[in-house]
Amino acid sequence: MSAVNRGVFNLQKKKIDPYWKKQLVLQHARVFAKTTARNRYRLAVRFVRQACLTETEGRKWKREEIDQLRLTRLNAALQEHDMELPLFLTGLRKADVRLEKRMLVYMAIYEPRTFEQLVELAQRTQIEGIWGNHVVLPERCFSKVLN
Repeated sequence: MSAVNRGVFNLQKKKIDPYWKKQLVLQHARVFAKTTARNRYRLAVRFVRQACLTETEGRKWKREEIDQLRLTRLNAALQEHDMELPLFLTGLRKADVRLEKRMLVYMAIYEPRTFEQLVELAQRTQIEGIWGNHVVLPERCFSKVLN
């Protein structure tokens, strides 16, 4: 493995001249590269470590925000069809429709007719699940329940 793939601070395997080690850290913290302060390396190390931690936390926050945005959009799309999210998801699951929330949001925005059909399918699956055992359907009736 090359030194590039290893982290900024994990340089034990390959001996690096201290000058180049400092230059590598200063390269990541360009703010301190041209400063003439005596402790610029120490400040740069702190700055780079904090930046790495913030970047890691930022990825986590971004995922959470995207998930929350997807749920908000999906709830808004389902409110147009008078349906709630848990009922919709269980209806699709019972109908063996395996779509991620990301694809459902995409379909709600860009393919509203297809999304409307999915909502109808979820509603029918819920109704058939409730009444499937109690109501005798005619022979030529289209239904997911097979006798």
